[in-house]
Parts: sequence; C-alpha cells; structure tokens
Amino acid sequence: MARLSASGVGLPDGKRCGSPSASGVGGDLRLTTQDRWLNFYHGGTMRRGALVIALIITPFLWGDFTRTSGLVDIPTAPSLKPGEFLIITNTSFNLRSGFSYPVEADFAVRYGINDRSEIVISAFNIDAYALSGMYQILEETERRPSICFGIDNITYNSYISPIGIRRGRTYPDHEYKYRNPELFSCFFSFTKNLYFLTLAAGLGRGRFVGYGPRSHYFNTDGLFGQGWKEGHGSAMAIGLFFGLAFRFAHGFNLIFEMDGRDGNIGARYQFKHGALNLSFSHLEGTFSAAGGPAGNFSTRLSAGFEVSSLLWTGKIRHGVIAGKVIDEVNQEPVTNVILEIKELNKRYKVRKGQFKLTLRAGGYTFEFRKRGYNKRIKHVTIKAGKTVEYTFYMAKTPEALKKEMMAESLDVIMKRAIFFFNHDSLLQAKQQFELALQIDPDYEDAKTYLEATNRKISELIGIYRTNALVATDRKDYATAIRNWEEVLKLDPENERAKVEIAVLKKLMTRKPTKKVTKPVKKVSPEEIEALYQRGVRLFGQKRYKEALKIFNTVLKLDPNHTGAKRYKARTEARLKAAGG
Repeated sequence: MARLSASGVGLPDGKRCGSPSASGVGGDLRLTTQDRWLNFYHGGTMRRGALVIALIITPFLWGDFTRTSGLVDIPTAPSLKPGEFLIITNTSFNLRSGFSYPVEADFAVRYGINDRSEIVISAFNIDAYALSGMYQILEETERRPSICFGIDNITYNSYISPIGIRRGRTYPDHEYKYRNPELFSCFFSFTKNLYFLTLAAGLGRGRFVGYGPRSHYFNTDGLFGQGWKEGHGSAMAIGLFFGLAFRFAHGFNLIFEMDGRDGNIGARYQFKHGALNLSFSHLEGTFSAAGGPAGNFSTRLSAGFEVSSLLWTGKIRHGVIAGKVIDEVNQEPVTNVILEIKELNKRYKVRKGQFKLTLRAGGYTFEFRKRGYNKRIKHVTIKAGKTVEYTFYMAKTPEALKKEMMAESLDVIMKRAIFFFNHDSLLQAKQQFELALQIDPDYEDAKTYLEATNRKISELIGIYRTNALVATDRKDYATAIRNWEEVLKLDPENERAKVEIAVLKKLMTRKPTKKVTKPVKKVSPEEIEALYQRGVRLFGQKRYKEALKIFNTVLKLDPNHTGAKRYKARTEARLKAAGG
C-alpha cells in the first residue's frame, strides 16, 4: 500500500489487492462501497464512461491510505511543522482484467506533533482504520542521514486491506498465501538528500516483508528460512526497503522504490500548500503468473492530492531559530549546554554548541546554563515563516578562569620539568615536579616523574660515591673530593660527603714525607653494579669516552665482571670506528 509525503518527494501509492471475482461468495450482506463500485463497473458502456468521469473527480473527494512522510510507500524523515496537519486523498484502480474491486478510495490526516514527530490516522474505504506514527532520532547533517523510528498499522486487525473489511468474509489481501501479520509494523528508516536526489532506505517487519518471486530475497525469511514456502513465515521477519527520488525544477519529483514487497514508481508535483500525485504500484504482480505468490495482485494506477492546513489558516504560525553558543573569550563552541525556554517550561541539551528549534511565532526567554559558566539570559523573537539566527555568548566564572590559568601554568611547568629530566638535569627537574605538585597535589604524572627523578638521583649518588672511594684508595684525593662534591650537589644534606671532603682536604695539606694511611671502605657489589649501569646508560647515549672510564673502574673493582668486559670491548670498537 502506498504512502504520501509532505517532504517534497512523496506521493500516494495505489498499491491495491485484487482477486478473481468474488461472485461466488454469497451471503445476506448489505452492499458496501466496494459492491456498488463493482456493480457500477460491470454495468455497461455508459457506466464505464461515467466511471472515467468519476476517476477524474474522485481525487478531490477521497484519498489513499497514507502513513507518515515518505516516498511512494517507504517512510522518510518527518516533514510537517508543529501543529500543521495534512489532508490526503487518493483513488486507484487495477490494470488487469478479471480482478475484483477495480476502484477504491482512501482518506488520511497527518499531524505534526513537533519538529521531530508526526502521527497519521488513515481510513480504508471508510470501513477500516489505522494509526501510524514516527519519531526522528537524529537529524540529517552533511555527513550522516536522518534516522527515524516508527510504527505502522496500530489497529484492531492483524492484516490491513486497502479496500476495507466486512463482516462475514475477508478480502483478497487476507488470503495472500505468504503474508506476515501487519499489526504494529515497526521500522527504522534512513534519509539523505544529495544535490537533486533524495535517498531512503530502512528495515522493518510486517508490511515491509514480502514473499513474491523477487521480493522474498529482501527479508530474513527468504534468505535464511524455508518455512514461508508452506505459509509458515516468521512473524518477526525483517525486510529491507529502499528508494530514491529525483527532484526537478518547479516542484516536480520522479520516484523509484522497492518497499519490501513490491516495486513502485511515481511522480509528484508539489505546490505551496499541497501536492498532486500519480503512481504505479504492485509492480511485482505485473511479472507474476496468476495463482502464484504474487499473481493474485494487480498493478494499480492511483492519483490523488494533499492539502496543508496552512492553506486556510491564512498564515504560518511557526518560525525557526538557528542558534550558536560561543565562549566569549576563545570564540569556540560551548558544548553540552542546558537551554531552558521559560515560556514553554522546556529544557533542551545543546550538545555541540549549535541548535535549531521550530517554535510558534512570538517572544521567548532563553536561559543557558553550564557548570563553570555564568548564566546567560537572552530574549529572542521568533518570526512566522522565517528562520532567525542568534549567537549566544557565555562567559566563564572567576573560579573557572582561575582553575584554567592554573592548569595552563601547570602544563608549562610539566613541559619544562620533563625537558630537564630527559637531559639529566635532575635537580632542576625535581624542583619543577615539586612545584607542579604544590599547584595540584593529585597530579599523577608529576608524582610518577618525581619518583623516577629521585631514583636517578640515588643512582648517581651511588656512582659518585664509588668513584670517590676508588680515587681515595689510589691516593688521588683531588678526584675523590670532586666526586664527593657532586654528591653534595645532588644531596646537600649528605653528612658523609661533608666529612669525607674535610678529611681529604687535610690529607692534601700534609707534607709528602709524612705518610698517612686511612682505611678505605670496601666497595659493595651493589655499588659496583650501580657504577656499571651508569656506564651502560652512557654507552646508550653514545658518550663512549665517559662510558669507557666507568667500565675500566668497574674492572679494577671487579676484574671478573663479565658485563663490564663486554661493554668495554664494544665501547673501544665504537671509539676506534669513530676515530676517537
């Protein structure tokens, strides 16, 4: 069954179900609208001539079963303004002889609840009714399509027949051999406008699932199951629908689509407050033999029109506001702002610093709030039928500015401290990391780097202490004093270094004739290993001459140190290759 769109690309479908003549059904039934049409159609040439006239007049009297905004029969994004409603009418007839119910007429009213959702009440030949609704989850942007969720056929019948329902018997739609219940046909649809094209696609159950010779390839039952061939299809089968519309000048559209059951084509001419529609639907029946899965259906030609309530209200009551929320200092969008409209008592979340709302014309008070910013109140005026643009500037609170300044200074301090750390300026690095922790005691990166800096300082102290002891053992007191002074630079409170320097200075002032022997503390394996690791780091930094001195010192303390022997050979080879 076809749908009709107010989006500029839709039209009514006349997708109708025919069947061989129902003359043998019988029963004491009152003549319904369909019976009268049949008697009229088979009544002779004069009546057929009158029928042609009726076909011309009927589009202005009745309408096709139409749900939410769409192409021919597949849904697209909502298109009505809040409070606007559309009256949609259509009539159609089948194009194959020998089918019952050649003419039918439907009627629908679609209402825009807000700028994201709409509902439709539909009547089939005025003796069967259904409700449909749709909500737009995401609006269309340059990079993504709009995404909508909806439900069709909210009604009291498991199946929806476009020619209505009568007591005592069903119509051919209900006798479709392979057909899923259409009650609550849920769907997701995706719509994208590209230049002169509108593309639409989606997934749905119920009315979007077909089992024809071609349509069964577009649903889960046809692809993964076999039970549908015996009439045991899954009620929860999911079908694929898709289509496109070519938008030409002066409001003319040409549409092609596959609605999950059948192929449809149509044309639509849109004017200011309505549209004229023409379509061919049930195209799969054109290529199917009678009696087959799709053979009891006739391709149908339908025509109709739609009229917007704006035609007789005399004016557009709504306008659009497109707003931006900007930081007044850095001119960047402010994200996740709460917007409250006082007059409506409604709140919205402006996620990316931009918003667009459709509101009734008039004045409103907009209040913007976000943690860390001063409240911003602005009075705006919405003009009917127009889009107004506003830029709202927000200022940060003094507390937020202070915190931001501290964060910026903290970033500078950390960059400087890491530079010192990477260049072995450990005392300066330690000072900067401690300063960062004074600003933010919970700064984990500063804590981690400070611990690493203290470890490197301890390692260097151990190396200088070992060098000092070795130099003292060789009676090279000047070298020993220099190493102890390096220890004091790294640890100004190191008492041992102070004592050792004082003793060594006294030894240097004694006369050469006097021999002074002072027991030298034995170097521990841990200190030798620390000295060795220092040499390895120097080797990795390509400071080969310094590394060679340390490896020689390690081998004097421990002639059997395998690592020092190996690295000494590698260091000498590097120096030789470099010509040093």
